[in-house]
Formats: sequence, C-alpha cells, structure tokens
Amino acid sequence: MRESTPWRKRLAQKALVWCWRVRALLSSLHTSFAFLAIAIGFAQAGFSRISIDLDDVARLLGAGPGTLARTIHLPLAQPAIFGAALLIFVDCLKELPATLLLRPLNVETLATYIYQFATRGSFEQGSLAALIIVAVGILPVIRITRYADIATRLTLDARS
Repeated sequence: MRESTPWRKRLAQKALVWCWRVRALLSSLHTSFAFLAIAIGFAQAGFSRISIDLDDVARLLGAGPGTLARTIHLPLAQPAIFGAALLIFVDCLKELPATLLLRPLNVETLATYIYQFATRGSFEQGSLAALIIVAVGILPVIRITRYADIATRLTLDARS
C-alpha cells in the first residue's frame, strides 16, 4: 500500500519549484533589461543611417515590408547589429553582480573565479582568469574600432 506524503512536504516541494522558476525569470529579466539599452542604441544608430529614399524606391518596385527588411534594412544595419552583439558579449563576460546572485550552485564563471581569489587576497592565482577576460573582451573592441575607422575613411572618400 502506498503511503501518502504529508502536506508539508508537498508544500515545501512546490515552494522549491516556485523559487527556482522565479530565480530563472529574474535572471532572464535582469539580462534582458541590463543589456537592452546597448542593443537598442546600436540598432537605432544603424537604422537611422538608412535613407528613407531606399524604402520609397523599393516600394515603387513592388517590394513588401518583409522583402524591404530582408533585402535593404538588415544588410545595411548588419554592422551596427554585429557591434551591439559584440559589446553585449563583452558586458556579459565581465558581469559579476547578477552572476553572484542568480547563478546555480557549484557553477563558476570567470568573473566568480576571480572574485573568489580576490576576496581571499590571492590575486596572483586569479590573474590568469582576469587576463582571459581582458583578452577576450579587447578583441571585439579592436574589431569595432577598426571597422569604425574604415567606415569613417569611406565616408570621407565619398564626400570628396
């Protein structure tokens, strides 16, 4: 015969499941809102550089909204969207407060690994992880800077 579980145990299990769901929701909301400003700013900058005349010409040629977005807007805004993705990647890589608060148990990221050694005062042991964060974070910045220099030169050449 099957023994029924006490109502307190069932309530505790439901509360635990609810806590994990809330934790996952808070984690995704924090990530979304914290880095949304970067993505929106870059996307607005990229789409604002697209001339409205291109839209008018495409509509005159019979392009619908989907074709317009797929063939004109997204290819022209792709560098800005790529830049936003790179900067969000760098920010996520070095994010510590949300990682400390919302990470699952026994999961380490580079930021929490460095934090462990920094709180103990043994900076030498955490220096390799810090260098990895710096190296991985600086490569996208170098790429964005080079692209911005090339775009500036092309703009200046087109005007002269």
